[in-house]
Amino acid sequence: MRGIERWTGATLAVLAATMPARGAAPARGIDGTHVIERAMGGRGAIADILDEWRRSPAVERLEAGRCTDGADTLQSQSFNIFDLSDFNDLGGVDIDCTLVRKTEHAFIYVETSLWGGALIDDSVIDSFVELFESSTPAVADPPHVLASVDPSAGIFDILETELRPLPDSNDPRDVDGLDRIYVVFVDIPDSYRRAGDVAVNGYFSSVNELCDAEFKANYGAYVAKGLGTNEKEMLVLDIDPSLGTGFLDIVRGVPAHELQHLLHWFADERESTWLDEGIADLSAELVGFPPVGHYDAFLDDHDASSLALWEQEQRDYGHASLFMRYLADHPPAEAAVRWGNMEAVRKVMASTDTSVAGIVDGLNDAGDPRDMLELYLDFSAAMLLRDPDFEEGKYGMPAGGPTLDPRANSFTDAVLTGIGQTIDPTLDDQVTSLTARFVQLESFFADSIYVKVTGPASLAARAILGFDAAGADPLDLDPVAVLDLETVAVEGGDYVREVLLEEIGGAADRVLVVTSQIDPARPGAGVADYTVTVAGDASEPGSCLSLLRVGPNPVDFSDGGSVEVSFFGDAPGPHCARIALYDAAGRSVRRLDAPPFQWDGTNDSGRGVAGGIYFWVASGDDEIRRGTLALIR
Repeated sequence: MRGIERWTGATLAVLAATMPARGAAPARGIDGTHVIERAMGGRGAIADILDEWRRSPAVERLEAGRCTDGADTLQSQSFNIFDLSDFNDLGGVDIDCTLVRKTEHAFIYVETSLWGGALIDDSVIDSFVELFESSTPAVADPPHVLASVDPSAGIFDILETELRPLPDSNDPRDVDGLDRIYVVFVDIPDSYRRAGDVAVNGYFSSVNELCDAEFKANYGAYVAKGLGTNEKEMLVLDIDPSLGTGFLDIVRGVPAHELQHLLHWFADERESTWLDEGIADLSAELVGFPPVGHYDAFLDDHDASSLALWEQEQRDYGHASLFMRYLADHPPAEAAVRWGNMEAVRKVMASTDTSVAGIVDGLNDAGDPRDMLELYLDFSAAMLLRDPDFEEGKYGMPAGGPTLDPRANSFTDAVLTGIGQTIDPTLDDQVTSLTARFVQLESFFADSIYVKVTGPASLAARAILGFDAAGADPLDLDPVAVLDLETVAVEGGDYVREVLLEEIGGAADRVLVVTSQIDPARPGAGVADYTVTVAGDASEPGSCLSLLRVGPNPVDFSDGGSVEVSFFGDAPGPHCARIALYDAAGRSVRRLDAPPFQWDGTNDSGRGVAGGIYFWVASGDDEIRRGTLALIR
């Protein structure tokens, strides 16, 4: 076991849990799927129309297809495309398109005015067909979730294998009676210019799952704005002229993302946006195109994003996709395999419950005993520790996976009044539903640490012990142990959770307390107040030396100022305490027998002592603590 340098006192820092930038450029565009759904009254609005159709006693199915007769597709036809120039005022435009390929799984159309030009020609389409039908990028040293994916398969086959098959044309909801889907390349009308994004890269719209009469009966206002239904299972992919021939590099992962939306639609017409988008981003990674820009946005702004609250930001994509990535990689401890949990993802996708309830239902159906809060704390610890070997990988992302890199972080630290103090409620005393907060006890001098967290029943907390791996980075840990805080009492409606970490002197040099919560009434927005109390050497808060914290250390007297070393932080200290200081040769230098316990760098005769290392001994009520203090002259 690695040795550590023992420090005096302790620093309890409240970290805002922000995640750092990882250096990659953000994604250049967004997915228009959820933008359209929100504008059209939410995903459930289309589902309500289909429910009405299902309940109708006069429902008649055409020979093939719910809305059309399944006739073969035309060489040239016009498609109604969403005008996304203003997300708050959607309209539609008819764009003439040409059929350029008929593959095993798709009819591929290109906007006629762009076909054969500098942006998109046969070579571009050949490249796309290979990707969609027969070959995805081989990934060197693949993250574990990719290990079972066959790179000789195309996007369509991979997602049908890993997620769920697309219903065939005999499915009563099939809108066009065709076994192929439509993939339409057009320059999507948009003017999105926010937070580094320049375009809508593509979309799947459930509007196209409606028959023309259904759409007109329910969306008359949009008909007046030129919008209609195409009555087809269809993915729309953007040709962005501002990107030149590089547009295909930008949208390579988009077909998988949008195809997942189509597959998920047939699984659950009412799925929550964050869960649908998380699996869609996971789908892009499955075919070799990890959404790095989304990951970066979340790592940059972790604390501003609640997993179950969709605010249409890049960080929301990153949060959802990294969580789903964790679920896909990490089976429960009881599983026979160490890595790989796509069965749970498939069950979540298949569940007709939405959001958190859909996760819980899917886990239950997959035989996974974890609850949502336990899983979220596992995920948060994994993003922090990034160690694939610790505890069989439970708290680490695998090789090649995106992880927290604290060395690039900038922290807003708040040094509190010492061990045993309750956190000042003006600091980090709140946690939003399905976010994580971290409280750090670092460089401690203690053989045992007592941690108590008090908050509502919806809260959970976990203590992580580890070594400071780099010697300076506040969260760069080599983990030693991870322990849940157990509920021991209920006080005034708040639940008291605690853990006693015993005999850890030399086994770790810092403790992180991770908290999260799920508000059952508002899983995406509820806020919980909580407090954290920490005491060293198994002392309950309130014992004679429980508030002991020595600082500053080292202390610099070289400028002749009025600096003093405090042994109890900002507090004067208890009358039961005594402090004795010794030089490196063991000679007595100074005794402090009454509050305030502060040292001005002089001996008992009032003369300034030389610079160097000094030893201190604190005693009181049968307790003794020892430590070192560096003095600079």
